Amino acid sequence: MIAFFVFAALNAGAQDIEMLCCKNAAPLDRIMELDDYALKNVGTITILELSMQSPKITTIPADISKFSQLKCLDLGFNRISVIPESFKKLENLTCLILSGNHYLQNLPTFLNELPNLKVIVLEDLKWSETKQKETQERFPNILIKF
Repeated sequence: MIAFFVFAALNAGAQDIEMLCCKNAAPLDRIMELDDYALKNVGTITILELSMQSPKITTIPADISKFSQLKCLDLGFNRISVIPESFKKLENLTCLILSGNHYLQNLPTFLNELPNLKVIVLEDLKWSETKQKETQERFPNILIKF
């Protein structure tokens, strides 16, 4: 089954990637800040969109690992440099968006341990082609979108 998904994901069109990354979800399905409401509902929230925060996020909040049902996490266009090991708890995560985080130099290999992670979006990182290829090779079962 995994081999089939990898083949399908690598041949996926933009619409398929958007679906995996919850881009077609209704606006009411999205939580856009870690406020009291979000923290009281960590077991039910499936989409967390923290892109382009003001001020920019430099460290991923530890509370994110409490969102046990999280499927889509958008941390794009912040100043994140490290993905914490607490991400291992996000077992339902299917899509991780890290685009535009120019301080991010590598992805931790423990992301391979997330059983449902299908897509990591790394657009606008200005990584060399060699680094992109090496990253894709380190994550053979995850579609990396540069």
